[in-house]
Amino acid sequence: MSTEIRADFDVSNKPHVMLADVPDALPVSTVNSLKLAARKSSSEVCGFITNRYDIVYVKNSHPEPDANFIMDAIDYKRAIEQIYVGEDKIIGVFHTHPGGSPHPSMNDIKGWPNEQLGWRYLIATPDEVYEYQYKNQPAQGAMSGIRIND
Repeated sequence: MSTEIRADFDVSNKPHVMLADVPDALPVSTVNSLKLAARKSSSEVCGFITNRYDIVYVKNSHPEPDANFIMDAIDYKRAIEQIYVGEDKIIGVFHTHPGGSPHPSMNDIKGWPNEQLGWRYLIATPDEVYEYQYKNQPAQGAMSGIRIND
């Protein structure tokens, strides 16, 4: 069972990003796998989480992968087909911040998945996993929500 810890961060320069109110905690095995991915690579690692809480990795094709990610188009298609042919669904997208910062970068925010997909958005560091929500609302002073630990 994972532990949920409320955390507050000043993000006045990122007014539409809030840590999520997580209705369903991720299984410890999924959280640990995400943290391990952040520990094992100096580059950002990315992919999807399925409704079975399986992690499906997608190649990061960004030219500067140590601090950025772009899901490789061909590998992205392969991952989507693998998930949906198996009759699973995507419930979340993730990437790692191997340097340890849990906060989404401006590039992360620009590349945020469409809210209508309903996907969870997670950032894993070597020690923690954070889930964020994008709020398309007027500026708010702070983001608050959940840090997921094992």
